[in-house]
Amino acid sequence: LEAGRSPSDVRRLLNLGQELPPERLAELALAHGISVFTLMVDDPSRLLRFAEETAPAVRERELGQPLGRQLLAQVEQAADVGRRAARLE
Repeated sequence: LEAGRSPSDVRRLLNLGQELPPERLAELALAHGISVFTLMVDDPSRLLRFAEETAPAVRERELGQPLGRQLLAQVEQAADVGRRAARLE
């Protein structure tokens, strides 16, 4: 509050060195306000799986409903980046 903003306005990020289950990531998002998860791996297939499977599952758990169009487009874009990276290997 002293900084002139609400604590809920602060963006919280978490760098992951390993994949966590969607349930755990949703818990971190809901309980601690983490809104960005960055999976730090060298294997493009792991990043792709995170973008195509884990991220949508987390959002569904957070929102209690399937992904909206805009969020789905973002997930698909991230998955496309992962696929291109995998082809470069």
